[in-house]
Amino acid sequence: MSREHALQAAIARLYGSPDFTPDRLVDAVLVAVPGATSDEVLTALDRFCAVKKADLQEEAADCARRADALAACQALYDGQDGLSLGEACRRKAAQGDPFASQLLAYLDSPAYKVEVALFHAAAEAHPQWEVTPNGGYRPLSPDAPGAGDPHIDPGPALIEWFQMNHPREAKRIEAEALSRFGGRVAS
Repeated sequence: MSREHALQAAIARLYGSPDFTPDRLVDAVLVAVPGATSDEVLTALDRFCAVKKADLQEEAADCARRADALAACQALYDGQDGLSLGEACRRKAAQGDPFASQLLAYLDSPAYKVEVALFHAAAEAHPQWEVTPNGGYRPLSPDAPGAGDPHIDPGPALIEWFQMNHPREAKRIEAEALSRFGGRVAS
């Protein structure tokens, strides 16, 4: 490992710690790379800060995209409670809303119908997932496939688990959903 990599690794380790202070940073850097010059430390800090800044900018942009998507979904309801997402999309699509039309096309697609059928089967089959009283699903463990980050759709990981552990059942569910809803799923 190069000296610069060692310095950046020491900075990164300390950066993620609740003990992050300038004094501790100097100590950590000197332990990681004894005899590091101030120029080496400043270069490593500059590079680390540039990477962190880029990460934070990307995270902020992702947050803004998520907020826009949530606002667009919220606008579908127009203050009318009690509608399903599909009902809200149909109503707004009939009014000419392009986002509602696009989302409705996805919700009515064979690919989505297959995904939903596989997700339900996977959640019911996995020992670390349970059916909630309202008919939804939730992981019982943070280690369950698809559990963890609430901003990430759990479906793909849980469906992958199901397809690997119950391949015949997964193929049967996919074929049944396709015959029921028509169409085929693009590979």
